[in-house]
Amino acid sequence: GAALMVRREAAEQVGWLDEAYFIYVEEVDWCLRLHRAGWQIWCVPEAEIIHYEAQSTRQFRQEMFIELWRARLHFFRKHYSPMFNRAAAILIRAGMYRAQRAARRAFSHGEISAEQLARRQEAFDRVVHLTKAETGDEALR
Repeated sequence: GAALMVRREAAEQVGWLDEAYFIYVEEVDWCLRLHRAGWQIWCVPEAEIIHYEAQSTRQFRQEMFIELWRARLHFFRKHYSPMFNRAAAILIRAGMYRAQRAARRAFSHGEISAEQLARRQEAFDRVVHLTKAETGDEALR
């Protein structure tokens, strides 16, 4: 989403970017809405832009990790069925638990510090909490 061009009539038809997204996924949401409304989505691989990746997120990595998952969950809730969202929440939790085990393993091998482990664990736990809030499911651990 670093460089998008949209016809005004297309944007007026489907609405502008969804302000419910703090950061991340808003361009995916917009493109899906445009596509569903019958507009073509084109990619121009020859186009060149300069995008200084992570300039707005590099200071708060764990917070941005959580915001990425918050945005994804909003996107899923907005565009997909409750059954899809429940399945996605279960898969996301499984992935977070696996990432927690990998972080503990990295710590035990001296690859990350105790502080890094704690920050990662907190971020993974917060994403798990978001998935439970999405589904109303407090079990499944």
